[in-house]
Amino acid sequence: MRPPWSETVAAYASALGFVLIAALFRFGLAQIDPKILIFSTFYPALLASAIMYGRGPGIAAIVLSTVLGLITMQQQSSWLAEIDAARTINLALFLLSGGILVWIGSAYRNSQQKLTAEQERRALLLRELNHRNKNATTVVQSIVSQTLRADPETAAAINGRLGSLFATNDLLTRSETYSASLADILDEELRPFIGHAILLSGPPVPLGQKIAPSLALILHELITNAAKHGALSTPEGRLTVQWEAGDRLLTVHWSEHGGPNIVTAPESTGFGTKLIRGVTAALGGTIDKSWQPSGMKATLVVPYC
Repeated sequence: MRPPWSETVAAYASALGFVLIAALFRFGLAQIDPKILIFSTFYPALLASAIMYGRGPGIAAIVLSTVLGLITMQQQSSWLAEIDAARTINLALFLLSGGILVWIGSAYRNSQQKLTAEQERRALLLRELNHRNKNATTVVQSIVSQTLRADPETAAAINGRLGSLFATNDLLTRSETYSASLADILDEELRPFIGHAILLSGPPVPLGQKIAPSLALILHELITNAAKHGALSTPEGRLTVQWEAGDRLLTVHWSEHGGPNIVTAPESTGFGTKLIRGVTAALGGTIDKSWQPSGMKATLVVPYC
């Protein structure tokens, strides 16, 4: 699509303005040394015109620069006459090198425009994909709720996991690098528990598309358990999550305090615990849990890069 007429005029006017500025510099240099190369100050103007406005304005800049250069040659004929064919050589070299600069500048501009258009297209596709994923998640959650009407607790658990995956995918698609930080994932998962005593601390750790959804599932299960039986189930409870990254391993320390007193560790293994172990093993990591009277503690170690 062609740009509006006003933008075209402005582009040509700006390119010619670059040439006039270059001519002023050339005039100033001539006051110092009249033998300075005639077209020396025009090259930056040609390149800037082509990069910023394209081939047409670049060619217009070459034409105006040539005219101003020829005028300068007439004024400096006294010393140019000493060199046979100096005018022709200067003009030919300028036209050749100027044409190359304009070609390079316009090619660079075109490639940048194509790259920008491709980035905008990808961003649009990602937004559309994210919108469709959200709709699909809503539909699936509705199907789960309808199918498991007799077992609302299981339905809520499944829908919670689906919601966790969607939230993480949303974080990934918002990032230009398609990564989500551990802090962002925790903030998203802990959003329903604003008002509880929660401490998060650790360095910025970007997580890629392979590990982020899996880690979000693990954290979701830990948070769900804390909300049902642990620190997030009482107003006095406190949750501390600390993490550190090194040697390509991410270590997350999970510590709960102030929840219901724990007499003994749970004897049965629920689906959530099995899910945590299965996802952790699939990532090539380990998780160690310990139940103390003050609350549950866990250490999760997974490769993150």
